[in-house]
Amino acid sequence: MVRAPDYWLRAKGKAMKKKSTTSNEASVRLVPTLTLAMRERLRKAIAEEERPEVIAATKQQAREAFSRLDAEEAQIADIVAAISAERDRQNLSLENIKARTGIDRANLSRLFSGAGSPTLDTLKKLANAVGKRLNVTLSEK
Repeated sequence: MVRAPDYWLRAKGKAMKKKSTTSNEASVRLVPTLTLAMRERLRKAIAEEERPEVIAATKQQAREAFSRLDAEEAQIADIVAAISAERDRQNLSLENIKARTGIDRANLSRLFSGAGSPTLDTLKKLANAVGKRLNVTLSEK
């Protein structure tokens, strides 16, 4: 059963019985009773979020976040591609990589096809399996 948020309880919520449509059991849910002050705070918060400059700033922040994610995904894809190329050069099968890393074959297949999102630990294991070392550096912006 889902617990009602605390703010509903503080808002002097009323318990209300509602018949379930899928069974004969009655379920209880809390219906919040909003005070005038709470309603006014909600109206102000919604109005603030709807201001064009707030919307524009939020959209810009989202674009920047997606841009950073795209760059990170591209770096990870480059690393996986380099490991895959080395694997091909050494004629290593997925079974060979599985034996060296302990990662199951299905996950390896997903990673090498570009469908997976490997962790740093996984990338290190894959690099080690093909006789390479993964270096991660911290540098100034």
